[in-house]
Amino acid sequence: MKLAGFPHWEIEFAEDGGLLNASEVDSMINEASGMTDLLIFSHGWNNDRPTARRLYKRFFEKARGVIDERGTEAGVTIGTVGVIWPSTLWPDDRPTSESGGAASVPDGRSPDQRPALDRVFESPGQQAAIGELMNLLDRQPKDEAELKRFQQLLTKLAPDGSDAEDDAERALLTQPALKIFESMAEIGPEQTRSAAAGVRDRWKKLWAGAKETMRVTTYWRMKNRAGIVGENGLARVIRRLHENTGSRSVRVHLVGHSFGARLVSFSLRGLPSDWVRAASPVKSCTLIQGAFSHFAYADSLPHDPPRGGALKGMSERVDGPIVVTFSQWDKAVCERYPQASWVARQDAAMSQDNLLRFGAMGSAGARAVSAGKSKFKPVGGKYDFEKGKFLNLDGNALIRKGDGPSGAHSDIYYPEIAWAVLSAARVVPAAK
Repeated sequence: MKLAGFPHWEIEFAEDGGLLNASEVDSMINEASGMTDLLIFSHGWNNDRPTARRLYKRFFEKARGVIDERGTEAGVTIGTVGVIWPSTLWPDDRPTSESGGAASVPDGRSPDQRPALDRVFESPGQQAAIGELMNLLDRQPKDEAELKRFQQLLTKLAPDGSDAEDDAERALLTQPALKIFESMAEIGPEQTRSAAAGVRDRWKKLWAGAKETMRVTTYWRMKNRAGIVGENGLARVIRRLHENTGSRSVRVHLVGHSFGARLVSFSLRGLPSDWVRAASPVKSCTLIQGAFSHFAYADSLPHDPPRGGALKGMSERVDGPIVVTFSQWDKAVCERYPQASWVARQDAAMSQDNLLRFGAMGSAGARAVSAGKSKFKPVGGKYDFEKGKFLNLDGNALIRKGDGPSGAHSDIYYPEIAWAVLSAARVVPAAK
């Protein structure tokens, strides 16, 4: 398959990281052995292959434009891989603009919510829970017991645990339901707040908060799943690729958007412990508007020094730079991602502390990792990359288009971003 002029392969994973079609990987390994470099890109909260394909097509077209303009280093041949994994975009957040912004329906629910959720929550128990949750959202009974039942049902959709640096979501299921739902109605996206503001009917407000809590629980599940697919699935593919190409090992460059940034990051955790620096085939890692904790790679958590992030030490498995883009216009990571933390704390005055503790990569970059910082360079601009070091790229002037609850979260199709990825991979001539 060709995509934007690059040899291109797709690899699809199940929710546990298992391969859905092993022949896809066999073909990729056999055919990619002639490449010098392989760009492996993972999508975020898309819910099907066509949506992911559109993302890969648009991004790699930008990369092709950069290469057509700048050329490649001598002897470099590039292949691309698109990761497909079972995630979901909450149906109310469907893109409404070319940049990929999202919008929500203030009242009621989208008629295609149930089938969209069924595609990613496949067990009979989960599907039964979704059916009951949707029924409760439709009826919105004026009954505290039913609201408590709604919270109990959400436990069937939630993952088993959270990382030490990013565990605020658990409060959604452990604190009193009425308190949680009222808070979520007040701190949800603009249309939820608007629907709740001035509502005399307390029950409507509580059910608006219940729906928002279900949305956040779904995101939580997808974030957790991204890590599982990365560690149990993509890591095995990278190992096979490296072991099959031997001394001619293909240089691997990881790229992830949104939850996909978490997926490619957690693939590092599934690599052999002795794959450090030059021994690792992973030569760069670019995290585009990452929807996971900005402390994930930290050796020591500022709020809990004895503990490190879930990816502590994993930067050692990248024989090249780790690039992290961020933008204040990305509402998905600046507002929605830390949303659960607002109800995890009793004291509203701790809001700034919550943002610091529970912030995402895409909101202000990687933290507690001695990261460098730079603005995006134009195509041809020079970056000061260092092996195994983080560089936070300020996208406030670039990644800014998009409406709805996600804001500019998917506003990533720019030559400047493609240039940063290709420069980090050292496949284009170094800027003077």
